[in-house]
Amino acid sequence: MQDDYIPTKTTEGQQEIAQRSRRLSARQRMLLISINGNSSVAELRKQFGSIGDFDELMRNLAELELINLPAAVVVAEIPTPPPPSATAAKSAAPSTPAITPAAAAVVPESPPTGVAAAKQLMNETAFANLGLRAYMFTLKLEHCYTGEELLGLLPDFTRLLTTAKGEPYAIDLHERIEIMIAAEHSSAG
Repeated sequence: MQDDYIPTKTTEGQQEIAQRSRRLSARQRMLLISINGNSSVAELRKQFGSIGDFDELMRNLAELELINLPAAVVVAEIPTPPPPSATAAKSAAPSTPAITPAAAAVVPESPPTGVAAAKQLMNETAFANLGLRAYMFTLKLEHCYTGEELLGLLPDFTRLLTTAKGEPYAIDLHERIEIMIAAEHSSAG
């Protein structure tokens, strides 16, 4: 899997985070939540290095059409057979692996706006800065579906972020998130 590729969530992936309609494993869910359209495969692999089967989890999410990956990544890795003998090599025709339906077209998603963008920013910031505390926070964050629910969780987020990164950083993010949520409410009304 190419380390410089930046995976993105599909619309189905974003819906899965909000609705939990599929039975994803905890590792699949945490990886799906972490895919933000900004982090490369190498960065995600480093973040999830301890899970061991990172590439397989990425391929599974792509096969479920929850994330976008290049077609070459989604195709199951086929073991290379031993080299054929000289006479067999002349008669053997090269074969190409079939591309799965999930790998058909890789269409970049438009960035989320309003509450979705605020939720994504909170999730990404938690993973990048909170260490083990990120896990518990993101579990709470998953259950926030409205701007009011996010605003209710914002004081905890700011407190955790103040401890991890300092008050100026936490306050700046707190204000940005409030503006993102308010922008959606003003455009809806």
